[in-house]
Amino acid sequence: DGDAVPPTQVKRMLEIVGVKLERIVILVTCKIASYNAQRLVHHRVNLIVPGKQMFLPELLINLRRDVKVNQDLKEVIPPLAQVIILYHIEVETLEGKSAQEISSLFEVSYATANRAIRWLTTHGLCSIAENNRTKSLHFSQSKRELWETAKPLLASPVEKTIYTDEHIPDQLVCGINALSEYSMLVGEQREWHAVTREELAQLQIKTDEQFGSNIIEVWRYKPSWLTTTNIVDRLSLYLSLKDNEDERVQMELDNMISSMVW
Repeated sequence: DGDAVPPTQVKRMLEIVGVKLERIVILVTCKIASYNAQRLVHHRVNLIVPGKQMFLPELLINLRRDVKVNQDLKEVIPPLAQVIILYHIEVETLEGKSAQEISSLFEVSYATANRAIRWLTTHGLCSIAENNRTKSLHFSQSKRELWETAKPLLASPVEKTIYTDEHIPDQLVCGINALSEYSMLVGEQREWHAVTREELAQLQIKTDEQFGSNIIEVWRYKPSWLTTTNIVDRLSLYLSLKDNEDERVQMELDNMISSMVW
């Protein structure tokens, strides 16, 4: 147990043993707090933590396990990272915002905001500017350029689609009915609504995986973050319908994007 004895005392003990045995003495421990390991390194104590660290200054050896940067990032874009891009393009610029400000704006943890920002910087969609020890977001591209660059990396916001026979009040319109509001496409009689998992639970309505007169899209992020109306935003709508096989839908999606004011 590398934490059982204070580092300064460990150093004295090893020095005594080393003098008595006339050998290099090494502390080997599988359990030690990082701050205690740092103190032992500071005191130049020979230390081995199997699988993690080998610090042997008397043998000129200093090896540590290779920790990959951003190894916690997934290949698929995190929902919040996508929200940051779309919010910056459609709602309000996030230029100069810090991770803490992003965390407060979207009411998520700092760790979630930080992970989303690191994903964006890793994939070249933004960078981090440092000013007076404060790190903030920087977007070098115009909004239209950013959309075109990000589009191959963005995912459909729809996690799954379910059905219900019940009327769904006060929820954002999505799908074909939302596209009809932004284009010349005729909407459907059935309702299309976008909700999050949490919002769906609060509705307390009976749903079915296959059958129902109305459609509910369960989104990976809050659709209300990106719109001030009762219709989901254009870019999220585009991403949700981009794989639709109807040629009319694809044509109206293209027209919707072309008519946007960037």
